[in-house]
Amino acid sequence: MALREMIALLRQRPGAAQPVKILSADQIFVHFSGERGGEGPCTRGQADSLAWTADVTNYSRMIEWTFDLPPKVTVGDIAAALGVLVARHESLRTTYPAGDPAVQRVASSGELAVNVYEVGNEPPETPVLAGELVRRLRAAEFEVASELPVRAAVAVSRGVPCAAVAVYSHVAADLASMAVIGRQFSVLAGDPARRESGPVGHQPLDQAAAEQSAVGCRRAAAAVRAWAVKVRSMPQFAYAVPPGGPPGGGGTLAGWLWSAAGALALRHIAARTGARRQAAVLAALCAVLSQRTGQARYALTVLTNNRFERRLNEYVGVLAGETLISVDAGAQRFDELVRRTASATLGAARGGLADWVERDHVIREIEDDRGITYTRGCVYNDATVEEPESSTSPGDPSDVLCALSQSELRLVEPGEIWGQLLLFPLLQVEDEMVLGALTADTDRVTRADVESLLRGVESLLTAAAAGDVSLSRIGEITGIPPATRNAGWLLVDSCWIELAEVQRLLDDAVPASAARVFAVPGSPGEPALVAYLAARTSIRTPEQAHAACMATLRGNGRPQSPGGIRYTAMAPGRYVICDGVPGDPSDLAAWQKLPVLADGAGRSRTGHGDLDGLQSPPAAGQHAGSAPPFRQQ
Repeated sequence: MALREMIALLRQRPGAAQPVKILSADQIFVHFSGERGGEGPCTRGQADSLAWTADVTNYSRMIEWTFDLPPKVTVGDIAAALGVLVARHESLRTTYPAGDPAVQRVASSGELAVNVYEVGNEPPETPVLAGELVRRLRAAEFEVASELPVRAAVAVSRGVPCAAVAVYSHVAADLASMAVIGRQFSVLAGDPARRESGPVGHQPLDQAAAEQSAVGCRRAAAAVRAWAVKVRSMPQFAYAVPPGGPPGGGGTLAGWLWSAAGALALRHIAARTGARRQAAVLAALCAVLSQRTGQARYALTVLTNNRFERRLNEYVGVLAGETLISVDAGAQRFDELVRRTASATLGAARGGLADWVERDHVIREIEDDRGITYTRGCVYNDATVEEPESSTSPGDPSDVLCALSQSELRLVEPGEIWGQLLLFPLLQVEDEMVLGALTADTDRVTRADVESLLRGVESLLTAAAAGDVSLSRIGEITGIPPATRNAGWLLVDSCWIELAEVQRLLDDAVPASAARVFAVPGSPGEPALVAYLAARTSIRTPEQAHAACMATLRGNGRPQSPGGIRYTAMAPGRYVICDGVPGDPSDLAAWQKLPVLADGAGRSRTGHGDLDGLQSPPAAGQHAGSAPPFRQQ
């Protein structure tokens, strides 16, 4: 399967891969005929994907899958299976003509081109060969308005298939969709008697109708409200830790951990707690991050497939979306944290049903009120393919410690990682736990950070294999020290911020104007940020000052920190516009002696995101505005 091949490629050491020699290339055309065609509004997932794929790199616009080939399969078998799959799943024969509102147009019949490459008598290993086929299929962008959103290629050695792959437009498929297609492909390619396209299951046209129903709109509105509750209380930045060294221009880095001990430990933890193994990994990650940052409550951006309805089990189409999982990592013991995380995961999945335009509108109102920006600084991506939980005994806990010697941690060049400061992909929990930690800014997240976070998760899981552990011992178990912050760091509204970064934000927001921010006693028991500014033509009211700070905090062409995001800055909570400038602008008492022209928070709304009066979101296909920069692969 795709993940297996991806994991194998990640594990290859530089120079170990065999070169792929293509001796000849051919193309065959597979006819397909579906039970229906037609046109209708896009689903929310399709409209969302159309918006964000217009702005991201080629890497994110496409996703790929390596098929499992049954014994004695022929090129004809592969072609026939692909033809049935395209006929069966309308998403694979859908185009998206340009226009607003967005529409999906399903072709009732047509042809799929399949590239066939002869690779000689001694072909490379499947992961390498599949990687070359994928590279060739990715060479050109999908023309979603006119081209089928799937491409396929087969490698043969002396006429016998040795690898087969498909590349999909991310508008047509997500990871779960590819897994569905992959399972069905193996059945269809291996058994000609099973090659029937029907009956038609739940399709994107049906999903769009369900989303626009009264029930669908109520669910979407509830999802927006759930987002708002979490954004209102979450830390702005989930890894607010002082940089590990002097700035070096940033850079990207990926750490990957292969841990048989972790996989064995997860069986014991799952058997004891009744939670899925993936929830135990996320719980360990939250515990490790909490130990490092000193933040008890975590709200991590999580990429989810939202397939919690039975009719969506075999659905092929984009349902993946982001949501927030809010976890209180202040539990006394690890098993309690695992159960909390499992419960939070189930509840958060419905957040992916939110209409992203309405959601982003509410988030922006909350940002303005809190003086922060919602950043996807820490992202968790459970990319594992769903496997049934084992009913057998997890075995002897001592085997976990014995397996630790087999663990491997490698640091590699990650390529494109969507710009997140920290991205944690979980690729596998069977046999070996495969967990990554990828960063887009090595100034803020160092090599040592990446290694210690991954090893910390492994250490906590292996310690918990023999029995529940007290989280008061997490420092001892993981060896991860709490962050050390100087007096310039302040905890304001659950966010760790740097006063110097707030001052820099103010300087950039109101250039050529004397302005100082001070931390004064606030309520309840935490500092409040108060900015004193000399009145200027462009800034004469608190509302103008706050608008300038928020525009700068969000970017809007102003100077930003390395990585483009001001992770540890926050807009002041109050603005005092003064007539004049004191002789010493750093003297709060001197500012307080000046005549005050205006004084206030500068917020124009209550800051509740209009939750009580939130209307049902727009129907699918009627979206507008900026889309999030990534989605699940």
